[in-house]
Amino acid sequence: MPLLPLGAPGGAPAFFPAYRHLARPLLLLAALLLGGCFWLFDDSFGYRGPIIVTVETLDGKVPEHPFVIDVAYTEVGSHGLGGKRGYKHIKLAYAGRPVTFPRERLDLALPNDAANIGFLVFHPGYFYSYDRYGFPPNKADKPYRITIKMRPLEMVLGKVEKEADAAKAELATLQAGTEAYRKKEGEYQYLRYRLGDIVGVHNGQVKRRYLPHIPEALRQSVIDKYHPILEALYYSIPETDCGIMVSGCQEELKKKKGKREFKYNGI
Repeated sequence: MPLLPLGAPGGAPAFFPAYRHLARPLLLLAALLLGGCFWLFDDSFGYRGPIIVTVETLDGKVPEHPFVIDVAYTEVGSHGLGGKRGYKHIKLAYAGRPVTFPRERLDLALPNDAANIGFLVFHPGYFYSYDRYGFPPNKADKPYRITIKMRPLEMVLGKVEKEADAAKAELATLQAGTEAYRKKEGEYQYLRYRLGDIVGVHNGQVKRRYLPHIPEALRQSVIDKYHPILEALYYSIPETDCGIMVSGCQEELKKKKGKREFKYNGI
């Protein structure tokens, strides 16, 4: 039997004939309201995590001391307005061993949008890593899984030094005073300065961003191992004595004639 419209002969009675023309808009409005309230029954609404993080090393080694993973919600713009937004955690992780960051509801302006969460990783033997991922809401039984790959400090320094050597070699083929010479000279000076800057920043990160989170019972072991390594590295690169100078660094080093202004102050 075919369905009859409301108020039609033989069909369901029309209780409000005068408002019959509003039936369709009202039904549409009701559907929209109900759809907008589904989040009340969605246990993933606004939540992120668990997040399972695994640290891997590009040299394949498993260092005896752990990595420090500093995780924070990093959204900027409309989501970041209004102050603190949450998800701030620090954990220790050994290479190849997953660690789990907790499930947490973020205080976002748009709770079901992807939330940018940043991962800073530190270790005395490895160049720091920063990665940022966009996480939409997820179910508690479906954790996110990410892998962070760490580059050995020597690998990073070796790459920059190789680039500096190549720039210096090319500089010898160019005529002094030309535009090409000035550009290549600036590139060479920057790369050499970069070597010193990497070491200086790394030592500061170990002291301020790594060691304070290492258990006291393990901290001295880290210092005993890496203090002499980082000290030798510091003095092996003349540009660690350049301070904040970039373009004038090489000229300043010539004036110093091997004498140092800055000393290695440990980790």
